[in-house]
Amino acid sequence: MFCTNCGNELEEGSIFCSFCGNKLAGVTEIRTGEAAQVEVYRVNRWVGKLCSLRIFIDNMEVGRVEDGNKQLFSLQSGYHEIFVQLNWSPTIQSDTFRFNIVSGQILRLKCDYTFGAFAMLTGWYVIQSLFSKVIKIEPY
Repeated sequence: MFCTNCGNELEEGSIFCSFCGNKLAGVTEIRTGEAAQVEVYRVNRWVGKLCSLRIFIDNMEVGRVEDGNKQLFSLQSGYHEIFVQLNWSPTIQSDTFRFNIVSGQILRLKCDYTFGAFAMLTGWYVIQSLFSKVIKIEPY
């Protein structure tokens, strides 16, 4: 694990950089004795308002998130992978986001489309999805 500000190597599960004090993106707080949790937030946008996104953790569908809503999942400590997929298309999905989480940690992720209303209305996003990812998932 490396600091996004100064680039120094850090201990896994760190919240702040021990070199520059930078708060690491997507890491909130550690609460001892509690399960690790991942929160997935779907950005509220006009684009894709009627389409839910399917959430996959470790290649298993664990839920769906609607426009402007959040879903919270409890996980065991360790390395995991998450991606989101358009509910009606198995080919339109985000890149896989890999992370290590420890007991008591809360990781907040947001998902959003990478295209605008014109692409949605004209169907251009389908062609765009052949060459790049049209859904992204990242810490916030």
